[in-house]
Amino acid sequence: MDLAYVDGRMVPIDEASVSIEDRGMQFADGVYEVVRAYHGRLFRLGPHLVRMRQGLGELEIPEPEVAGGLGGLLEQLWKASGEEQGLLYVQVTRGRGARAHVPPAGMRPTLVVTCRGVPPHAEQRYREGVKVIAHRDVRWEWCHLKTTALVANVVLRTRAQRAGAYECLLHREGLVTEATAANVFAVIDGVLRTAPCSNQILAGVTRAAVLELAAKLGLPHAERPFSLAEAARAEELFLTGTHTEIMPVVDLTGQTVGGGRPGPVTTRLLRTYRDLVEAEVT
Repeated sequence: MDLAYVDGRMVPIDEASVSIEDRGMQFADGVYEVVRAYHGRLFRLGPHLVRMRQGLGELEIPEPEVAGGLGGLLEQLWKASGEEQGLLYVQVTRGRGARAHVPPAGMRPTLVVTCRGVPPHAEQRYREGVKVIAHRDVRWEWCHLKTTALVANVVLRTRAQRAGAYECLLHREGLVTEATAANVFAVIDGVLRTAPCSNQILAGVTRAAVLELAAKLGLPHAERPFSLAEAARAEELFLTGTHTEIMPVVDLTGQTVGGGRPGPVTTRLLRTYRDLVEAEVT
């Protein structure tokens, strides 16, 4: 059952609402996380909450006061949904008040949670790989914060789908940063590479898991930038994300990547990642 929670009240998702003066709606003044559930359990909730708290701290938004703690509440809400697999969305905004750039004193943050049963991507995508396009990264300089200010991501992801592609790779001065809703990895000269953490990318939870697995498997890897040209001629290219998991890329702006099929590193990491998920949630 899809459900929502808004400031202490759990309701069917189509009955949930927030104030028209909530700063999340008027200013995108808030942060969010998306957590995936497998077998009725939330996967790696802890790292998601750590990242959310870091974002709240940098934006000077207080964490909502929740009896038993936010993590416990999210676990309870997912259990109440009765869903075996899907996505939990949690959002905290600065709160509501008369519209002004400087927020009124004494605001109380707004907490919104939704739980939805969402099927996984079709296995065909993982077997055959996906197409992506590329675009200059036109977002702001706080991409390390998972804020609700996503209009550039929305427009570019929409353009990608309109072009028959799964995602849009972003680049600044020729260097790949990330995609609109995923981190990007490439195997170049036998080394697995991804952009280092900075204000230009989101430090993804799945990204961290892939680096963890690469070390465990003894795969040569480095958090080192690579160019769009290097991505196009890479042996392998893939995306990582909460819902994406590890998605092989076989076409970049019309140019075949690798041999036009998922490579051995990508395939091995996906298999090992799914083993990790099973070990942690069952």
